[in-house]
Amino acid sequence: ATSAPRLDHQLASRLPLRILLVDDNLINQKVAVRLLQQMGYRADIAGNGVEAIQAAERHPYDLIFMDVQMPGLDGLEATRRLRELQQKAAADSPLARTLVIVAMTANAMQGDREKCVSAGMDDYIPKPVRPEVLQAVVERHGVHLVAHARPAGAPRPAPRLTVMPPAEPAASLETAPV
Repeated sequence: ATSAPRLDHQLASRLPLRILLVDDNLINQKVAVRLLQQMGYRADIAGNGVEAIQAAERHPYDLIFMDVQMPGLDGLEATRRLRELQQKAAADSPLARTLVIVAMTANAMQGDREKCVSAGMDDYIPKPVRPEVLQAVVERHGVHLVAHARPAGAPRPAPRLTVMPPAEPAASLETAPV
């Protein structure tokens, strides 16, 4: 008999993240929230794309799990709008931070991943959601998010300019004795 995958119950302690789950299906919400709780997370829930945008404008999320097919404003269009809002966000806005958006969809068809990426999503999870896949996505993006976190409202870091020393002339390599 195969045993159920073991979830890391301390993951939220190691990778503290603010998570928003966006899904119009109550059962899908309950399943995903329960899996996240087993990893130590408490996710906020939005039932559609409009609610997702409103929540992201109010709270500094690190990670959004976004259902792709929802009535009204679907996950692809909600993601496009969130990315546009991020481009225009003031430094003290909750959207002025790194935000990872992960597609969650039952339509794991050829080309779906590309549609999600072109809409501005960072990753893709097929439904039904498998616990080990959800945990792997949280870990993969969480490590990067925690390492590069800056509090909402903190000034954006100045771009770093690295001045490289001039390269040695190529001729000196060509004329070196053999």
